[in-house]
Amino acid sequence: MAKQDLVQRGQEHVESNLADPQQSPSTFSDGAKSKGFLFPLVDMEFMRDEVLKINFINKGFSDTALKTAIGSVRPQTNKIYNKHFSMFCKYMREKKQLKDLNEVQDHHLAAYLLHLNELKLAYNKLISIRTAIRVPLMLVNESDVLLSHSLQLIFKGIKASKPPKRAKPVCWNLPIVLEMLRSDAFTPLSKLSEEALLRKTLFLLAIASGKRASELGALGAAEPYCTFPHKDKVVLGYLPGFLAKNESLQNLHSNIILEGIRSIAPDKIELELCPVRTLKRYIERT
Repeated sequence: MAKQDLVQRGQEHVESNLADPQQSPSTFSDGAKSKGFLFPLVDMEFMRDEVLKINFINKGFSDTALKTAIGSVRPQTNKIYNKHFSMFCKYMREKKQLKDLNEVQDHHLAAYLLHLNELKLAYNKLISIRTAIRVPLMLVNESDVLLSHSLQLIFKGIKASKPPKRAKPVCWNLPIVLEMLRSDAFTPLSKLSEEALLRKTLFLLAIASGKRASELGALGAAEPYCTFPHKDKVVLGYLPGFLAKNESLQNLHSNIILEGIRSIAPDKIELELCPVRTLKRYIERT
């Protein structure tokens, strides 16, 4: 379970460059052009953040405004967007022989969308890639080029060519897993290794709470984020700064409240599956 917030590398990169906001990064030091700056299509992991930075500086925005803009998406999402945009720049540089973002036109974007479709990517991933490249291109071109009628028709055609995929049935048996957690391999708790105890704790928390792995990783393991009102109940809260994939600042998730199973499963063997009891032992151990 996480003890502190994870810091997104892209944000660290931008913040380090903000030490001297009046200077462009060395990657963009070749000069100014077009709307004030040159945006060369370089092989750079955080190219997307750099485009945002240069554009904001060019327009006189403050460092705080830039950090706020980058923080408009979750750190994990921003990392994915940086990766998508880097791949886009590489394609335009190597396949279309372009040298600057200002040179990207509708037919180049159409070619890229069709290239992605040939890779058999899921439609949701195509949407993520389109979102990643859309904002930088809007800032550079001062227009939403991806909203042109031609590109919208192409994207609709790609969507129509992809049949909907249904989720496959789960291929594992919960009773078998629970039986294993009651076996000698995972009992008694006092004799388990720290790794085995962690595995058992995470699994029981996952099935008891129904939360994503990223949410479980953002739970605090000490007060005030983890409290036991009594021995058969635990209240878990998220660490500051965490935002789940399916929540917003206007609609934050409530704390996770888990009840022990002592009252409904007094049998000693069944108590080995109690998430509250197992979590308490893990915290005491670590």
